[in-house]
Amino acid sequence: MEERDDILALTDEEGNEVNFEIIDAVERDGKTYVLLTPAEAGDEDEVEVIMLRVEDDGDEDVLVTVDDEDEFNAVAALFDQKAEEYELEAEDGCGHEGCNCGCDHCHE
Repeated sequence: MEERDDILALTDEEGNEVNFEIIDAVERDGKTYVLLTPAEAGDEDEVEVIMLRVEDDGDEDVLVTVDDEDEFNAVAALFDQKAEEYELEAEDGCGHEGCNCGCDHCHE
């Protein structure tokens, strides 16, 4: 299996190592936050998403839960805003360089 930069191995409360895929990251007030989902998630209707804050522990970065409700809500709003911007970009055109036709088959 190839190593991927967007996969993190985290240890759960029971000492089990679980792989998570990094969905996205945002910064707020000089702090970085990441959204993660289990890498082994199937094609389920509901996908678990976890938000963690990145903290510097001297030697390495440590991911911690966001316990403060106001902080959590503010960061969640940033992720929501970013997702809306991605959707708008996708609607603005086909994504092919120099083309804004919006057609699924413009490259043909």
